[in-house]
Amino acid sequence: MSYSPSKTPATEETALPEQVSHLYARLFNHQLRSASCHFLAPDRLAIVLDDFATPAERLLLSSGKEALTQEWREKLNHIFQRRLRETLETSLQQPVEDLISQYQLRTGRISILVVFGKH
Repeated sequence: MSYSPSKTPATEETALPEQVSHLYARLFNHQLRSASCHFLAPDRLAIVLDDFATPAERLLLSSGKEALTQEWREKLNHIFQRRLRETLETSLQQPVEDLISQYQLRTGRISILVVFGKH
């Protein structure tokens, strides 16, 4: 993955969490507790989001509707992944080849692995 001098992995690791948090808040009107982004290799990025559950999801969970919450979360994740892909491609000027996402309702965490392709 090629970077311009102003866009090194270190500078991106500080800018990306804010971009990801803003995207999530804009889409779902919910502020994450934290977002972290770390390059594992020049073409691989790990993202961890904490406290992703929206108020509606929390209400469903507290009402014992875990299956419905799972269904709802799948739909929200699909929307978020599509928009995250666009945000990363624009910000890093690299095509996203794979975006793998896993969420855990129990811990409130989303883990994402992004693999970038060649120009």
